[in-house]
Amino acid sequence: MPAQLIRRMLVSLLTLMLVSGGLAAPSWADEDAGLCKPDHSRGSIPSDFAPKACFDGATLYFYNDTQLPLALTVTADGTSNPQLYTRGEIDPVSKLLASLEPQDFGVTPIINAPDVRVGIIEPGYRFKLTVGSAAVKVQIAQAGADEGRRYLTAQLLARFTPVGVLAEAGKSLLEAINELNQAGVTYLECKKAHPSGWSKVKCDLQRDRDVLFAVGRLGFNVLAKDIPKAVVQMFETLKWANDTVSDANKLHSGARDFTIAASTPPSQTSSPKPALPAAPKQPTPQPPSNSGNGGTSNPPPSNPSTVLATVQNKHLVGASGLAEDSTPAYLSSSMQPYCSRNNCEIGGTTMWSGDTLTALCWNTGAFMTNSNTSDPSDDANPNRDDSTRWLYGEKNNQRGYISEIYLTPTSRTIGVGHC
Repeated sequence: MPAQLIRRMLVSLLTLMLVSGGLAAPSWADEDAGLCKPDHSRGSIPSDFAPKACFDGATLYFYNDTQLPLALTVTADGTSNPQLYTRGEIDPVSKLLASLEPQDFGVTPIINAPDVRVGIIEPGYRFKLTVGSAAVKVQIAQAGADEGRRYLTAQLLARFTPVGVLAEAGKSLLEAINELNQAGVTYLECKKAHPSGWSKVKCDLQRDRDVLFAVGRLGFNVLAKDIPKAVVQMFETLKWANDTVSDANKLHSGARDFTIAASTPPSQTSSPKPALPAAPKQPTPQPPSNSGNGGTSNPPPSNPSTVLATVQNKHLVGASGLAEDSTPAYLSSSMQPYCSRNNCEIGGTTMWSGDTLTALCWNTGAFMTNSNTSDPSDDANPNRDDSTRWLYGEKNNQRGYISEIYLTPTSRTIGVGHC
């Protein structure tokens, strides 16, 4: 293919992407006060971080204002409420791809390490995530080659037909895009191995067959003669999507990660918990001493009216089920989740469903739920419990807290007073 024609086609495609808000000026940015009111008490977002981001002390916000799909990784315990959203008009191709492959940023528990959330933010999309008190590690990167090719291929197809018409193809469109991607990869590998001669001709024939087969999935006869030609030109002139994405990636060279520090709780060593209110016909149990030894204190006196709470160490399954957790419940010195990882679990207090503990009083702490926040199928499960109430109790002569979501329904309403 003549060099002049190659350049003309390259300029044409890049011009098209510029008109649609494309690659020429990705506004890579650091902390953006337009996303939230920044709070720097736990650290600041680097001045050269890309893309736009903001932290308000409780929630992280991101905005992908580039033309590249971005891979976001958040490593932290206690994160919740991940949400992808848009504001105003966005690239219809991004909206189409986001609908075909939804990203829920579901949590992936890691043994002996903080949880991880990973997902793709398509161009024009925003993302927010509520974080807890633990440290938060944020990493951003160009999405994998497949995602980049998928985006550019969809942009190319949109040149020949309205995005609404493409959307009607549904999964067939996604299959066609993936097959076009694979056709490009196969062709370039073949061409590299056989740069000339009859073998090169066979590479061209295989390429044409694969492209026509993929386009045939769409069933748009009017496009049959236009799309294959344009796809082949993109293979030839842009060396598929890799060079284009690489060029765009060179437009920025800033930070790719940052850390939000763990919040520092107020000191508890100088402020013991108040004594329990007097209860009729039984001695008043004492609250924890907060002496720094994990929340333990002397065992309560013998009492024939001791109130027992029963453990239900289970999580929701689908619309109506319950299943035993793979790890035991336990008492903790802090009303926070993940104490087994954060050194606030009280040793010797592990419990499974059916085990009992002595109930002493209750208090208000971190929000807890027995549902799977990344699975909407259990949202209406009648066994669901969302609560900020924590029971203070005793097990094996050790005292500490347990969220009421780990108790049977009747034990959640037993008659003990506020701590």
